[in-house]
Amino acid sequence: MSRAEDRDTTSSEEGQGRPRTRNEALVHLLGDDDSGIRIKAWRHLEKLGAEAIDSIESAAGGAEDPEVRKHAGRFLREHKRREVFKEWLQFCREPGTDLEEGALLVARSEYPDLDPAACTEALDWYASSLEGGLSGGQQGEVEALVELLAGEHGFRGNGEEYYDADNSYLNRVLESRQGIPLSLSVVYLLVARRCGIALSGVAMPRHFLLKFRAPGPGGGGGMFLDPFNGGRLLDVKECVAILESSGEKFREEYLEAADDRVILSRMLGNLLNVYHSSSDSRRMNRVAAMLKLLQAPGG
Repeated sequence: MSRAEDRDTTSSEEGQGRPRTRNEALVHLLGDDDSGIRIKAWRHLEKLGAEAIDSIESAAGGAEDPEVRKHAGRFLREHKRREVFKEWLQFCREPGTDLEEGALLVARSEYPDLDPAACTEALDWYASSLEGGLSGGQQGEVEALVELLAGEHGFRGNGEEYYDADNSYLNRVLESRQGIPLSLSVVYLLVARRCGIALSGVAMPRHFLLKFRAPGPGGGGGMFLDPFNGGRLLDVKECVAILESSGEKFREEYLEAADDRVILSRMLGNLLNVYHSSSDSRRMNRVAAMLKLLQAPGG
């Protein structure tokens, strides 16, 4: 499209001495009182894609009309989310699955302006705080990890707002130091891996846990760590009791180690349930598509 073709000579900004470009005119229509016109402008801008982004960014940051600013900002966020989705597609195609990379992509799917380096630096900082005090074998290392995250820094379960979607996004969990069993377990896992502490995720129904080998007669089947409840240590019998209290019958496979793809699938499944319960179809569809890609054969 030439510059002449891109001009909208029938519309101009009040007080400006030049006509709007066609892209600027479409962006301006995002603030129209008529919702049908807004929807048509939005769809047209989606078709234009990258060609219209400069005009959208300009409007989101400085349009005089607050409605134009608001809707241009919304469009820009959705565009960034689509770009993150493309990264997720590539991530799912890779042969290996990295928990940290995947969890940050899930977070960016909702918070596209998130700087992943900020989360990485926070995890690095916790790990560096822990490394100097590790001693006493694996159980001692696990207890030091619990003392750091639950004791010193107050990571805990968010029982009051358990079904808040932010409990599943790594950036928000690191900021609030609250989450659900799975997201808190991911924080523990990512810090532990930096320090060489051998922990595994355990995708037990209704309550995600962590597992490690402990010395002594009772440690043969592994010991379990519950980040949601202050990092308390559990044995197999206590895990069985948790299952039975939630109406689940015990099966040995419930206590097997879960790989990173299983953990990310459960993270997305939790979000899918939250958005389904709140009838948030836009987010529900996005999360469902991400989950489908992750679980696709060869994905």
